[in-house]
Amino acid sequence: MDVPPVRFVHSNDGVRIGFQDYGTGPPVVFVQPFLSHLEGIWQHELFRRHFERMSEYLRILTFDQRGNGLSDRTEGLPTLEQRVDDIKVVMETVAVERASLIGWSEGALMCIAFAAQNPDMVDRLVVCNTHHRIGSQYEGLAEELNPDPPETTMWKTGEERDAGVEAFGTEEDTGWVVRRNPSMIDHPDAVSLMPRLMRLIGSSDVVRRQMESLSGIDISGLPERVTAPTLITHSTENSTVHVGFARALDQLIPNSTLIEFDSPDFDYWVSPNWRDVVDTQISFITGGEVAAPIVRRFAVVMFTDIVDSTAKSIATGDEAWHQKLDAHDRIADGIITSHEGTVVKSTGDGLLATFAMPSQAIDAAVRLRDILTEAGFEMRVGIHAGEVEVRDSDISGTVVNLASRVEQAARPGEIYTTTAVRDLLVGSNRTFKELGTYSLKGFDREWPLCRLEAT
Repeated sequence: MDVPPVRFVHSNDGVRIGFQDYGTGPPVVFVQPFLSHLEGIWQHELFRRHFERMSEYLRILTFDQRGNGLSDRTEGLPTLEQRVDDIKVVMETVAVERASLIGWSEGALMCIAFAAQNPDMVDRLVVCNTHHRIGSQYEGLAEELNPDPPETTMWKTGEERDAGVEAFGTEEDTGWVVRRNPSMIDHPDAVSLMPRLMRLIGSSDVVRRQMESLSGIDISGLPERVTAPTLITHSTENSTVHVGFARALDQLIPNSTLIEFDSPDFDYWVSPNWRDVVDTQISFITGGEVAAPIVRRFAVVMFTDIVDSTAKSIATGDEAWHQKLDAHDRIADGIITSHEGTVVKSTGDGLLATFAMPSQAIDAAVRLRDILTEAGFEMRVGIHAGEVEVRDSDISGTVVNLASRVEQAARPGEIYTTTAVRDLLVGSNRTFKELGTYSLKGFDREWPLCRLEAT
């Protein structure tokens, strides 16, 4: 997806606000935190994937808050009222009379205030990892709801804060990013991009002024006035804003639902489970299920089957057979894992597994057949390789279907493969016997198959 074009609108007090309008679906105003850059975040893969996913289902209206990014700097410190009014101006500019709101961090405070003051303009409200500035009226409530908050990863003293602001945008200014988002350590390229993004957002003076303006924000009395259905999501293990603040808002907002996600990251789109959070938000707004995205990747696919399992289960008895199947699953899982494979799922009397390399699949298949034979199971195995479709933890596609048919063609105690697998192992110590072509159910043409020979 290309970077959405940036448009500009003047607020009611003359400040020029940069905004974007993209995506398809119900309109949503995504309110950024007090530091952002509309174009800069699209250079960052972790931000990009988040907004691309949302735009598949939602029409996104988002803007840089006044005082930073592509919006004008102001002489005085921005007030809560001015920030809330900017949301209305952006909506009016694109003729959106009613929208849902998503607010992250400080942006959530603006959304709560807007929803409380403009109920006729808000369909649904989503609050993500919002800040502790929920208001002096609720002082102590968050701590009461999370009496053992984690130690903050941000600045613990005023001196640390001043030093952090002064270092804003420097090449050394990445430590705090990783501290508040531990999962970013797995994305070194993303970490290295952060100083550049920070410099696009503004100077250290911009950060200082934005922080000063936020210090005076108090939304006391507003959460109770929100009438829109509200979803509150929070990363429970993040130590920047502890979960007690989300629990406090859940008590204050009348029609709210709180969902806590296991994550150590404050910026939730950095986490390994980012899509669970985003898809939950999309489903809440659209009222429908969100389809898992299809990813294609190469895999060596293996199906196994216990020969005559139905007859053996009848002869053995249900309870005893279930115990044998449990033993089968434990053995199979251990062998496949030891050969760097992944058990995708059980098929009832066998399993489906994937490997990155054909040699891993062949070695695992031989070991699996031999060990399970000693355990009283007669096995057959089918293996094929190619691109599969990945949805969450499951796989599908023609390659998977063909591997299943190869397994069904295999004789008891034998390992069959397609010629594609054999050809990938040219030069190895494994030998194969060509078996000719087979007519496989569901396929229009016949397929040449091979049998793995003993070495």
